[in-house]
Amino acid sequence: MSIDQTFVRSLFTSLTLILVLFTIFIFGPESLKGFMLALIYGTLVGTYSSIFIAAPLLYEMNKKRKLTVIETKVITDDDKVVV
Repeated sequence: MSIDQTFVRSLFTSLTLILVLFTIFIFGPESLKGFMLALIYGTLVGTYSSIFIAAPLLYEMNKKRKLTVIETKVITDDDKVVV
Protein backbone atom coordinates (compact mmCIF):
# COMPACT_ATOMS: atom_id res chain seq x y z
CA MET A 1 0.00 0.00 0.00
CA SER A 2 2.79 2.43 0.84
CA ILE A 3 4.56 1.67 -2.43
CA ASP A 4 1.38 2.52 -4.33
CA GLN A 5 1.03 5.80 -2.43
CA THR A 6 4.68 6.68 -3.06
CA PHE A 7 4.30 5.82 -6.74
CA VAL A 8 1.26 8.10 -7.15
CA ARG A 9 2.92 10.93 -5.21
CA SER A 10 6.11 10.71 -7.27
CA LEU A 11 4.16 10.59 -10.51
CA PHE A 12 2.01 13.61 -9.65
CA THR A 13 5.03 15.61 -8.50
CA SER A 14 6.94 14.83 -11.69
CA LEU A 15 3.97 15.57 -13.94
CA THR A 16 3.43 18.91 -12.24
CA LEU A 17 7.08 19.81 -12.68
CA ILE A 18 7.07 18.72 -16.34
CA LEU A 19 3.97 20.85 -16.97
CA VAL A 20 5.77 23.91 -15.59
CA LEU A 21 8.95 23.13 -17.53
CA PHE A 22 7.03 22.69 -20.80
CA THR A 23 5.26 26.00 -20.18
CA ILE A 24 8.58 27.77 -19.68
CA PHE A 25 9.96 25.97 -22.74
CA ILE A 26 7.07 27.11 -24.94
CA PHE A 27 6.55 30.66 -23.63
CA GLY A 28 9.98 31.43 -22.23
CA PRO A 29 12.90 33.16 -23.91
CA GLU A 30 14.99 31.40 -26.52
CA SER A 31 18.01 31.38 -24.23
CA LEU A 32 16.27 29.01 -21.78
CA LYS A 33 15.03 26.39 -24.26
CA GLY A 34 18.11 24.18 -24.06
CA PHE A 35 18.17 24.36 -20.30
CA MET A 36 14.45 23.49 -20.10
CA LEU A 37 14.98 20.45 -22.33
CA ALA A 38 17.77 19.28 -20.04
CA LEU A 39 15.53 19.71 -16.99
CA ILE A 40 12.64 17.88 -18.67
CA TYR A 41 14.92 15.00 -19.64
CA GLY A 42 16.41 14.87 -16.13
CA THR A 43 12.97 14.84 -14.55
CA LEU A 44 11.80 11.99 -16.76
CA VAL A 45 14.93 9.91 -16.14
CA GLY A 46 14.88 10.66 -12.41
CA THR A 47 11.23 9.69 -12.09
CA TYR A 48 11.78 6.45 -13.98
CA SER A 49 14.85 5.51 -11.97
CA SER A 50 13.31 6.28 -8.59
CA ILE A 51 10.15 4.30 -9.29
CA PHE A 52 11.37 1.36 -11.35
CA ILE A 53 15.01 0.97 -10.31
CA ALA A 54 15.66 2.42 -6.84
CA ALA A 55 12.52 1.13 -5.09
CA PRO A 56 12.93 -2.54 -6.17
CA LEU A 57 16.65 -2.37 -5.46
CA LEU A 58 15.99 -1.07 -1.94
CA TYR A 59 13.41 -3.81 -1.41
CA GLU A 60 15.82 -6.55 -2.53
CA MET A 61 18.60 -5.22 -0.30
CA ASN A 62 16.39 -5.20 2.80
CA LYS A 63 14.01 -8.13 2.33
CA LYS A 64 16.03 -10.53 4.52
CA ARG A 65 16.48 -7.99 7.30
CA LYS A 66 14.37 -8.69 10.37
CA LEU A 67 12.10 -5.78 11.28
CA THR A 68 11.90 -4.82 14.93
CA VAL A 69 9.78 -2.31 16.81
CA ILE A 70 12.00 0.05 18.76
CA GLU A 71 9.34 1.77 20.83
CA THR A 72 5.58 1.43 21.05
CA LYS A 73 3.54 4.42 22.15
CA VAL A 74 -0.10 4.32 23.12
CA ILE A 75 -1.98 7.35 21.79
CA THR A 76 -4.64 8.76 24.07
CA ASP A 77 -7.29 11.40 23.47
CA ASP A 78 -5.02 14.00 25.11
CA ASP A 79 -2.38 13.40 22.42
CA LYS A 80 -4.72 14.24 19.53
CA VAL A 81 -4.60 17.73 18.08
CA VAL A 82 -7.68 19.30 16.53
CA VAL A 83 -6.98 21.97 13.95
